[in-house]
Amino acid sequence: MKKPRIVVLFGDSLFIDSIEASLQGRRDLGLVRIHSSVNDVVEKLKVLGPDLIIFDSMDSRIQFVVPFLRDRPDIPLLCLDVDTSRVIVVSGEHHLAPSARDLANLIELQTNHHEVALAA
Repeated sequence: MKKPRIVVLFGDSLFIDSIEASLQGRRDLGLVRIHSSVNDVVEKLKVLGPDLIIFDSMDSRIQFVVPFLRDRPDIPLLCLDVDTSRVIVVSGEHHLAPSARDLANLIELQTNHHEVALAA
């Protein structure tokens, strides 16, 4: 039998409660809930080694995102926005930009990608 994927649900909102309830019956997912009151979120996540983290965009305690992405850019984060019914995939993709020229090239690459996405 295939090992279940570990999905962390972060936060205390009713929205996250409903996501947890809707996913609970899935045998292929190992759901783990981390409440906003937990202080060492990044350390807990390192120990768990999740395959995916889901959080509510309205949660005021999502400051863990950037430090976590620095350490584990390979783990996707889904930011759910209940107001717009959108899911934002937060990328941990890293780029080197040791010079202003490298940063300018990265800016151009990212803005061109945005133009291509808008045209689609």
